[in-house]
Order: sequence, then structure tokens, then C-alpha cells
Amino acid sequence: MPKPFQMGELVACLKAITRRGDGAPVMALAFGGISLSEKEGKLQNDATGQSVKLGAKEYQLMELFLRNPGQILPKETLIERVWGYDSDAEYNNLEVYVSFLRKKLSFIGAGVKLKATRGLGYSLEEVEA
Repeated sequence: MPKPFQMGELVACLKAITRRGDGAPVMALAFGGISLSEKEGKLQNDATGQSVKLGAKEYQLMELFLRNPGQILPKETLIERVWGYDSDAEYNNLEVYVSFLRKKLSFIGAGVKLKATRGLGYSLEEVEA
């Protein structure tokens, strides 16, 4: 017969798991010579080592683009995923953050760009040499 549930044991287990957090694998997304570090919240040019810290919304947007490289992501989808379904965020908010990301990609000398496709959305593309 199973042992009855004990709240104290659950709390102790949860505390032990959170103490072990340092050994958890760190996610790093990469595409076109850039990588995004989850732990540091930084976007890095892998060839030069140049990096830049991203704000929370910038990070969320870049994560979406890196998870879907080359795909056009509709503005509605980006706003829903980053700001939330019930948000009052408008296209202008998204455009401002895309502008911030473009400047940061340029700053680190990235080999990728955020391309706008009129009437459809944005995509992360490799820069043609």
C-alpha cells in the first residue's frame, strides 16, 4: 500500500531540486554564426566573440526567430507569444523591438538579418555574401 502524501517531504524534495539547479543543462540556440545564451541572456557572434545583452522582450523575440530560422513569423503570432494573448501591444511595439534587435545584430557584426515581408511578418535570414 502506498505511503500517504506528506507535505513536508514534498517541500524538502522541491528545495533539494532547486539547490541542484547549477547542474542543469544551459540552452543555447544558434543560426548563421550567432548564438543566444539562455543563462546570460546574451546574443553572440560566434566568429568574433562580440556579444550584447538583450532585454526580456528582445530575448523572447530572438528566441522565436532562432527556433524558426528562415520562416516568416506573422506579426500577430509574435505579439501573442511575446506580449500575450490579452495584451494591448500593437504592431508598433513589435516594430520598435525588431528595430532594437536589428541594431544589436549590426553591433555584433552578425551574419543574419531580420527581414520584413510586407503584409506577412518577419523572418531571420542569413546575409548573402
